Amino acid sequence: SVGQLLKRERIVVGEHDSLAPAASSTLHDGETITIKRGRLLNLIVDGDSRQVWVTASSLDEALAQAGMRAPGAALSVDRSARVPLGGLSVDIDLPHTITIHVDGQTHVLVTTKSTLRDALDEAGIVINPGDTVSSPLDQRPSDGEGVVIVRVTSGQVQESAPIPFTTQTKPDASLY
Repeated sequence: SVGQLLKRERIVVGEHDSLAPAASSTLHDGETITIKRGRLLNLIVDGDSRQVWVTASSLDEALAQAGMRAPGAALSVDRSARVPLGGLSVDIDLPHTITIHVDGQTHVLVTTKSTLRDALDEAGIVINPGDTVSSPLDQRPSDGEGVVIVRVTSGQVQESAPIPFTTQTKPDASLY
């Protein structure tokens, strides 16, 4: 059997490895035995960590095996990178759609930035020191989030206006 041959050759198949044909299969002359080694993929998706075992050798294939089909996501490692046998840690920032209301306009923004501050910078929206923002700037953007920015300005205003009045004359003998 395939398993007996591997044992005789002292080839160990780990619990996360893939073996084809199966260890219990009968061995045939000229048959090819394929072992795909398991690799631990540490995925940090929008700040949440999870570990997945894969047998793919490239990150793109490994993400597909892990069920992470996220076009447009920002990855800390290139999709074509090789996943070493020792495993790989990858930060993934998924794209999120947020709506920003500022200066009488509404902007719909799709961003992979990890903070609202970075997303606003990406959109070219400047937050002035006195402005108020409806969401904390250091929080991670989430899908469907609405952000309202209120511009607060201060200064002096000088205004001229007529003041209506009437004249009254009162004689007073004590005055000069």
